[in-house]
Amino acid sequence: MKKLVILYGMPYCKREIFVQENKLEKYTISEDAIRLMIASMAFNTNGEFKISHRDDKWVSEQIYTILERRMQHGLFTVYLPTSISQTELLQLKQLSQ
Repeated sequence: MKKLVILYGMPYCKREIFVQENKLEKYTISEDAIRLMIASMAFNTNGEFKISHRDDKWVSEQIYTILERRMQHGLFTVYLPTSISQTELLQLKQLSQ
């Protein structure tokens, strides 16, 4: 069953909680999770302790590769982008078909 569910919304809208409550972790691809795999949390210019966005371009490329592979295998996938454009949504729609 090839299905791609994209959960996006305002920051702190509890998408991760939805994933946990519905036991979807093993199907979920998260930009923030990949960012944390390659970099540590860091202080931003406002002195807030945040996830680093230094490698966003690389992370986006990896996400697309992972999503593409999962769609090729017909796997159910939940995607948690931190933000998404209309163009990216169209690309993902094509990918899922």
